Amino acid sequence: LQCLYGSIYIIDDELILSGANLSEEYFTDRLDRYISFVDGANGLVDFYSDLVNILMRYSAEYDPSTSNSDLKIDQDNSKQSNDLLSKELSNLFNGVNSYDDENQENCKEIFAYAVPTFQPPKNFFQHNPVSFPKDIDVVRNLLFTALELNPNSSIYMSSAYLNLTPSLMAAIEKFGKRINDDSPSSTHERGVSGAAFLLTASPSTHGFKPKKKNDAVNGSGRSWIPFIYYKLAQDMYSKIRLNGGKMLLYDRDGHTFHAKGIWLASASSVSGGNCGIDKLKGPCSSDSNVTESDWRICEPAQNLIATVVGSSNFGSRSEKLDIESNCIIVMNPSIDSDEALIVKKAIANEWNGMLDYCIDLERSGIHLKKRQNASKNIGDFMADFMADFMQSLAKKIFW
Repeated sequence: LQCLYGSIYIIDDELILSGANLSEEYFTDRLDRYISFVDGANGLVDFYSDLVNILMRYSAEYDPSTSNSDLKIDQDNSKQSNDLLSKELSNLFNGVNSYDDENQENCKEIFAYAVPTFQPPKNFFQHNPVSFPKDIDVVRNLLFTALELNPNSSIYMSSAYLNLTPSLMAAIEKFGKRINDDSPSSTHERGVSGAAFLLTASPSTHGFKPKKKNDAVNGSGRSWIPFIYYKLAQDMYSKIRLNGGKMLLYDRDGHTFHAKGIWLASASSVSGGNCGIDKLKGPCSSDSNVTESDWRICEPAQNLIATVVGSSNFGSRSEKLDIESNCIIVMNPSIDSDEALIVKKAIANEWNGMLDYCIDLERSGIHLKKRQNASKNIGDFMADFMADFMQSLAKKIFW
């Protein structure tokens, strides 16, 4: 089953990019990300307006007077429509249309660049593939480029359903990996290293956790799913921990977690070589080997390199099954104006603010709590079994 997950909201010349839907919980107790672009954003709003219009042209029109069973798409024209959709999307993302702002003389003051991306489902355009790089390829290239320019860069990734594909996991594992330790260079100072910091939902804030109300609607028999993702988080943590990486769990009473995105930051020249993060007091305390440390994007905010905002959870579904759209925002390092600093701090504080309710997976004790009751041992076994099964099945289907 393929789904459209792009979350794009446009009113006049303002745009909001998010991973949120418009259901009630997003306005009350479900955490997500929202980035607003105003005043046309130098053509970015027009670009996304065209993207939405293209997708609408090739969608079925809903008639509220008919039932869902009456909603039909002309299968005879589906191939032709897919070919035309592929062509229109390719023209859009290859820059056939110009979205340059009229005030070109102000380009020297641009402090960030926006790169929209699109991820169609695997084989959706089987007969006429799109001619532009897919989101997953652009994101991977972004990560490798950050490491190439600064081997001490750190990645901060948030996903509501963390089940990274092997190709993306291979890129993330390189953060914090030392290269030629015995050969100091201008871009790789001894004692300075980046790392990977991954944040996902704890079992108590997971989107598949059954709700107390309307259990029949929300799935009273799916309480085992959050612990499968917890097992997947443990497996991914084992791959990044030796390079200084951390796996964090969002754990806030009465809330669910749906925030997704990537933040890239360079190592701070004044942070004492602490993986590009500051030593700050906070609720996210690490083990005794790192005193009073949490995992905030370090100050000064100039260390922020880029962020990725949009609908993707960076997992198998996002890469192979669903229609996703992200936007990569790359900061211009040559601009250090007050306005640029305000934006960088706001983006960094998106991540930093989530840490007020996070716990370290390594010290969470969730696995201990699960095993306090001997009768739950079979549940633990099933969670481990299903997690391994999901990973094996994904490899057979997707790769």
